Amino acid sequence: MSGPRPIRGLLIDLDGVLYVGSQVIAGAREALRQLNDDDMPVRFLTNTTTKTAAEVASKLDSLGFDINPGDIFSAVTATREYLIQHAPDGTRPSLYLLVRQSVMAEFAGFPHASLETGEGAPD
Repeated sequence: MSGPRPIRGLLIDLDGVLYVGSQVIAGAREALRQLNDDDMPVRFLTNTTTKTAAEVASKLDSLGFDINPGDIFSAVTATREYLIQHAPDGTRPSLYLLVRQSVMAEFAGFPHASLETGEGAPD
């Protein structure tokens, strides 16, 4: 019987693990610093649908965390990646997005349907 496999990386939720609202969880900064010092790969998860990874990273920066937006995975990034990976023949579907303007930028490169004219109806 073999022993446990070594940990090769961590996925860490943000809200409630590193912070709650605008309050940092005690020891969170120090724990991330130690993981970084130990060269442990870390990525971050959030289920927010109202902010881009860059906006989340900006909030984390204001709380004293140094986290790259590329290391943050959210419902927004998951949706974008799903649509890219499942596009038939590499053609991106037309979207009808009901999201904040900042989130719209995450879907640049996708055709967008128009609320006003009805043109470009979503696929």
